[in-house]
This record gives sequence, C-alpha cells and structure tokens, in this order.
Amino acid sequence: MFAVPASGLTLRKRLVKAGTSGLDTAWMAVDAVVPDEAQVGRPGLGLLVITWGLGHERLSIAAQAAGGIARAIGLTAAHLHRREQFGRPLHEHQALRLRLAELASRLLTLRFAVYTAAQGVPVAGACGARETAALKVVAARFAEEAMSECMHMFGGAGYLEDETPLARMWRDARLARIGGGTDEMMWELVASGLVPDLPGYDASVDLTTTANREES
Repeated sequence: MFAVPASGLTLRKRLVKAGTSGLDTAWMAVDAVVPDEAQVGRPGLGLLVITWGLGHERLSIAAQAAGGIARAIGLTAAHLHRREQFGRPLHEHQALRLRLAELASRLLTLRFAVYTAAQGVPVAGACGARETAALKVVAARFAEEAMSECMHMFGGAGYLEDETPLARMWRDARLARIGGGTDEMMWELVASGLVPDLPGYDASVDLTTTANREES
C-alpha cells in the first residue's frame, strides 16, 4: 500500500459546500511519485477498475438515500402526531397523513430494490453498471423530493437550522444527484441498454393507414 508523504501534499483551498458539512473537502496539490507496486489493477484495465468502483459507490448512494428518507419520514410521522392545528393533531388531517403514506410506500419499493441489487452484485450478470445507474438515479431524485416534502410538513420550523434537522437533511440529499455520476450520466447508461422490441412493434403497430391519410 502506498501513502503519499505529507511533504508531497499542499493545501490549495478549503472548499465550502452547500451541504454535507461533516465531510471536509479541499483542493489539494499532489507532488509525489507512485511506485509500480502501488498500481491498482493491470495496465490497460483502468476503465474496468473505475467502473467496478463506481457500481459499488452508486449502490451505496442508493442505500444511503433509503436510510435518509426513512429517518425523515420517521421524524415527520412523529411531528404529525405531536403537533396540533385547529384543535387536533396534524396526523388527523387526511391530506398530510396520506402524503406521508405515499412517501413511505415508495420507500418500501426502494428498499426492496436496494436489497435485491446488493444480493446481485457478487453474481456475474445479475447487477451491472446499467442496473446500479438506474437504481442510483431513481433513489437520488426520490431522496431530494422526500426531504423537501417532509420539511414542508414541518411548516416553518422545518426551514430553521437549529430547531429541526430537516433543512440540513434536505441540503445533504441534493449531493446524491451529483456524486457517483449526475442524473444525465445515469440515464445515458440506462439508455444505452434499451432494447427495441422490433418484432412486437411490427406485429402490433400499423401506421401505414395513418401515414396515407396524412399524405392525402
């Protein structure tokens, strides 16, 4: 294992992010020679190594998103039971509890998808780059939506920094749509694997009559 000596590292700038403040991020200049024995993988297989690593990162992002959503829903459910408006708990207002129920239902689906994907990672061909890309982008976008909805159900208190963690959770969730590859990159991977059902199309779709009518 190769460790870059401290003398080869120069701090250029500490970076201030919109969220995930618990994770320090900085622009570093590295001036070091990496020995041959520290090489990861065989020469010429860099893309394969990176793809393998990104697959695991994307799956972990989906799992983190599921965990974050679960915490937000749990806090919001408690708030709906504790907070009263118009003489009764917020939970008794149908619009709010059904909105939270929808988020919980979608979370259940996401959890099953994450569990299934995690079991398929060690199995060749069971969960590849396209599958993890699809799971990651869906989980990341759902996390951002769920955090926003839960923060909304806290009312003005959800927007306060010290009174509730919802604002921080909302900001932190946004990173999932960037880290490990943006939404557009994930969709490109998924799109590259789309298989057109040409025989089915030819057997069930007939636009010749419509085309003739439009031409006339």
